[in-house]
Amino acid sequence: SPDLLAVDEFNGTTVPGAWDPHGPVRDFSYVVGRDALRMTDRGAGNQHLTRRGLTLDARLPYTVEALFTIPRASATERGSPINSFCLNFNVQGDGGSATDLDHLYAHAINLDLAGDGSGGSMKHMGFVDGGFRQIGERRTTCCTFDREYRLRAEVNTDLDGTPRVGFVRVTLLEGRAERERFVVD
Repeated sequence: SPDLLAVDEFNGTTVPGAWDPHGPVRDFSYVVGRDALRMTDRGAGNQHLTRRGLTLDARLPYTVEALFTIPRASATERGSPINSFCLNFNVQGDGGSATDLDHLYAHAINLDLAGDGSGGSMKHMGFVDGGFRQIGERRTTCCTFDREYRLRAEVNTDLDGTPRVGFVRVTLLEGRAERERFVVD
């Protein structure tokens, strides 16, 4: 459909674009390949990468996916437990800048595991009335340490898959099994 923007950065054949680290932790390892963007946890700090030179209409539907594993060992290492995974996706709108929050479309889906790795909570954050804050939280019993999960965020899509501006449909999969699906508006 001409209304949808398809960017398949890691389809195995497309040469991926340039990615830049930013934020408080910049010295972590990452590899941009034709099939995936792989980041290695440095520990106890948020690691951010920005895709350079990609233009899209933030009002149209798009999907961001991530595969992740939270190692049990990381929950007990370094004196500060690492028990979460967060997928942030920010799109600067027309006329926006790094300081113009009225033109920034930002979302974050965060999975926090319980200390023993038996479930936890999924949080959705975004900009509301000019401030970035938690919009919703959902308890989950499905997640545990040392298992691979796929987190899919479908922006501007309602629970039924219909394009709808301002909605984010979140799906958490373990293998092919769907463990969670909900929508945040």
